[in-house]
Amino acid sequence: MDYYLPPAVALTGFSRTWCREGRGNSGSAVTASLRRRWPSIRVAAFSPDAGFVRDGAPDTSTPERPDARFHLPDATDAGSFLRHLDEARAAVPFEAIVPLLDTEVGVLYELREELRDRGVLVLLPERHAYERSRPEALPDLAREAGVPMPETFVARTGAEEADAVFWAGAHLARRSGALFVKRPFERAVRVAHVETARVAIRAAFARGNGQGPVLVQEALEGIETVGVLAVGNGKGGLFASGTIRKPFLSPLGRFRPGVTLNDPGLNRTVAALLRTLRWNGPIEIEFLRDLRGTFHLLAIHPCFPGWAYLPSLFGCNLTALALYHLTQSQGGREVVIPPQPALPHGRMVPLCPEKEEVRLPAPAPVPIFMEGEEPCLF
Repeated sequence: MDYYLPPAVALTGFSRTWCREGRGNSGSAVTASLRRRWPSIRVAAFSPDAGFVRDGAPDTSTPERPDARFHLPDATDAGSFLRHLDEARAAVPFEAIVPLLDTEVGVLYELREELRDRGVLVLLPERHAYERSRPEALPDLAREAGVPMPETFVARTGAEEADAVFWAGAHLARRSGALFVKRPFERAVRVAHVETARVAIRAAFARGNGQGPVLVQEALEGIETVGVLAVGNGKGGLFASGTIRKPFLSPLGRFRPGVTLNDPGLNRTVAALLRTLRWNGPIEIEFLRDLRGTFHLLAIHPCFPGWAYLPSLFGCNLTALALYHLTQSQGGREVVIPPQPALPHGRMVPLCPEKEEVRLPAPAPVPIFMEGEEPCLF
């Protein structure tokens, strides 16, 4: 029996900007990764930006461009979301959805069974794993997995606003430094005094109409931010992973692209988190490395990051692997996936297909197949 893959996939949360300042864009990165494995696969892109659709006919001459563009104005309303998906499927009959934004995950969980009845799969982890990875649940997850994390106070309701201010004041009095105040999926505000912390916490609750969660977190002094992209097998293990030092602007204003990293200690930390979560599918985990070299957990995202294209340059196509596992594991079928190549240490590479300045040699194909099927080479 030949392996089966959908002739078309949908990417929701696509950005009209393909690549900015060398930083990766998750939509173009995922599209290019899929086409690196399956050149003929069709990609339907959904974006909240109406200008994304008005830009004209897609340019499919380069692998990071989608085949069709659709406007998805409100990704938080389940009815509107489903209506737009149904209209688009009449033009592009996609059979799998890959979300690109954390803010879309909630509504896709609501629609998961309805989409399954339509023959559409959604690349998401199990709901219980996702709930444990949310920003307000990370401190409990880190404690259970034995993973370092900056000290964090989580105010879940407006009644805990005063407690959050008291915790911030006590922390600032006990330690020199600063704190971050933030709501999930919003930019954090850095504060260094109790009065500014009080104002920031009050403003955060006001943006949520008096409701939480609001996080007050220790601002650690770190050397760099590190991102890990992995594909979990849903049983506490992972099929493959890749790690980079996140890009940044130097004090001189020069942009540094991503640098691959292969750290055994960090690999063990990632394995502990996935073992605790029993994560199924793609996951990005962000860490801060402090001055002593310890990796502290910062965030977990259930979507592909903007640098998802990078591992495929080294023969480890995590995007294609995740989609293949999603489509082949339906009905409880066991998917046999042999070990994947590890990313080398210390290679400086661009994060975006358009900025692929250094052309690496084509990697040897790695067989990915189910028992009794023809090989699927990534």
